[in-house]
Amino acid sequence: MEDLDFSGLLANCSDKGRTGYTPIMMYAVVTYANMRGIRTVDRIVELCERDLAFDLPKGINQSGMLSMNL
Repeated sequence: MEDLDFSGLLANCSDKGRTGYTPIMMYAVVTYANMRGIRTVDRIVELCERDLAFDLPKGINQSGMLSMNL
């Protein structure tokens, strides 16, 4: 994922408001879920709360890039 160009995605994001997850990390979570056949947001949220495989924020470095291989 480090080779993908996220400039268009990041251009549409604002740094105003509450601090959240980076758009790159969110893209990685949704991509990983889709690769596993999981399509519903509710199921993705559930897995993020209890499944270590979806615990991706620990794999995000300071630059917001994914530092682990999916």
